[in-house]
Amino acid sequence: SRTSRDATIDGLLLFKEFFSNFIAADPCNDGWHGLACNTQGRVTGITLLSNHLTGTIPRDIGNLTHLKGLLLGSVDSASVNANYIIGEIPDTVGAMYRLETLVLDHNLIAGTIPAAVGTLARLSLLDLSHNHLEGPLPDLSPMKNLQSLRVHHNYLNGTLDTVASLESLNHIDARFNEFTGDLQAPLMRLGFLRKVFLSGNSPNATMTPLGPSVNAEGQVSAGGAMISQDKSALQDIWQQAGGPGWFIRSGWEDGDSDPCLSYWYGVFCDDKGRLTVLDLTRNNVTGVLPRSIRQLAMLKSIRLSENRLRGTIPREVGGLSHLRTLRLDTNLLDGPIPEGIGRMRELEELDLSDNYLTGGVPGVLEPGALIRLTTMRLATNRLSGTVPESLGEMRALRVLDACDNRLSGPPPEGLWLVPGLTEVRLAGNRLEGTLPAAWGRMERLLTLDLFGNALSGQIPQDWGGSFRALRFVDLGSNRLSGPIPATLFSAARLEHVNLARNLLTGRIPETITRVAGTLTVLSLGHNRLTGPVPSGVARLPMLTELDISNNSFYGFLPEFINTVPALVRMGHTLSLGGNDFACPIPDTPPASTATCTTRNCPLGWVSDGKRCLQCRPGFFRDALGAACSRCRTSTITEDHPKYGIVTDRSCAVFRGDLPGLATAGRNEVDAVSVKCVPCRVALLEGLRVLPEEGAGDLA
Repeated sequence: SRTSRDATIDGLLLFKEFFSNFIAADPCNDGWHGLACNTQGRVTGITLLSNHLTGTIPRDIGNLTHLKGLLLGSVDSASVNANYIIGEIPDTVGAMYRLETLVLDHNLIAGTIPAAVGTLARLSLLDLSHNHLEGPLPDLSPMKNLQSLRVHHNYLNGTLDTVASLESLNHIDARFNEFTGDLQAPLMRLGFLRKVFLSGNSPNATMTPLGPSVNAEGQVSAGGAMISQDKSALQDIWQQAGGPGWFIRSGWEDGDSDPCLSYWYGVFCDDKGRLTVLDLTRNNVTGVLPRSIRQLAMLKSIRLSENRLRGTIPREVGGLSHLRTLRLDTNLLDGPIPEGIGRMRELEELDLSDNYLTGGVPGVLEPGALIRLTTMRLATNRLSGTVPESLGEMRALRVLDACDNRLSGPPPEGLWLVPGLTEVRLAGNRLEGTLPAAWGRMERLLTLDLFGNALSGQIPQDWGGSFRALRFVDLGSNRLSGPIPATLFSAARLEHVNLARNLLTGRIPETITRVAGTLTVLSLGHNRLTGPVPSGVARLPMLTELDISNNSFYGFLPEFINTVPALVRMGHTLSLGGNDFACPIPDTPPASTATCTTRNCPLGWVSDGKRCLQCRPGFFRDALGAACSRCRTSTITEDHPKYGIVTDRSCAVFRGDLPGLATAGRNEVDAVSVKCVPCRVALLEGLRVLPEEGAGDLA
């Protein structure tokens, strides 16, 4: 896991009594109750409704930056297991920018609602009801996705003016507070608003009448009752998808009430009594989706993410012609993706990732289909076959994520025809063939992730010239060869480059200095790159991870390793080993992974991996050796009056001048005093040569 365990555990300190293995090394894999994680080991959900929680919410909860759901409320404050969280809501919740659901109802939380709550732009449900909160509402204008706001039964005051900016709001309950002013005037232009509860506020508060489509207290909207076929389908979902075990069941348990005229959790209607949105995200929905879902003909959004649904996706889903959002990610679904999805004309967002789906990637099956689709997320399934070329016909597509499947064949060249494509993620598949040169025309591309496939050939040399927006490129663990294109570093905002574990050759381009202000990760390990490390790497001040290990880089290691502050702080992300650097290696932690070899040392010296050390007297290392060998003395015998024979990895110590040696420049014998110099045949021309005194005792 790439999760920082320290940050995760700091964020979970409040809940340690409810995680059975709190001290375990891996919170995501060791059975922590109420915890949900993604495939990268990041905490995405905490659901501890009615768990008898006490204490305060720690400030360190802001470390959980991948959290999407935080549910710490109580189904009923009278329950024996009700939570009793005290203190204030920490402003660090603003760091959890991915949060979509925040439920803290039925606790003893006091103080004001921090301004940071209003910055949670992805939040769709905010429930702070039944607490002791006071003061005005913070600025809520960034919360364009908020659909349900519940702050009833507190001590809040001021006006509701900030609610006027909540353009997606469907339901508001602000009863029994101290709000003043015209409470309904800020709601007049909210086109999706259907349910309003504002009673029990200041006696001086006024109420401008709302339109007939809104179900305010004491006001029945004209024609707003749910039609029978929609209610029948909802009742089937309750029965077949484990309704009694859902975390939040408000309204559903009362089968006699009307889902459009009363409050049913996650249900949103239009003014004609038709269901338009079903949102039961992270609500412990189990079982299967019924085929009667086809009756919900006006449904625009299905959000059932992060539950435990099983079985197949009903093929009837493909017949919901008004559907714009289909999110069934992070469940236990299997079987094929319904073919009918390839004929849908209104669909804008499709997220089926993190399931067990099989079959192929949906493509365009008829002209005009999927023309509005902006997001297709199919990662972490068991999909097979090729990536369809018809994806190029989805001209509104922005995000394509089909990582970690079993897809094969070449990358679809036609993707370059999609003008606004910003993310292409096909990592962890079995793609083969070459990289399409035409992809270099995708001017708005931010992320390109093809890690872990079987792609071959060169990286197109003109790639990068048009990648002006590119920030993340991962082509690691493929079979790519040839040089790194100099144009790759033309993207002025490039942050992450991974080309490791390929067959790349040549040098690191000097153009790397063009991304000096943005590049944080450069991973080139396990290739066949060569040459010295360019001095330009010293001018990458933002660099926090550098891997150039297991290549053929040579020369002295640049001094940048000791001068780049981020690398000094994060020496464990610096990998330099398996190259041919010259000795010495800087003796500082950032250079700890680098080594130099003996072949970079002078004759008579050996490397200990960091520096060259001279052989001690009586030992020698020649050009082919890797260590010092014991010297052997050699003398002239009567049988060989003209030649002295000295074999490789041997040395002779002589005394006196040796004139008349073999041709000069052959480096066979030092003409003045031969000391540990290898030679094969020394031509002595009859000269009597005596060993130096003590040569026989060399050690």
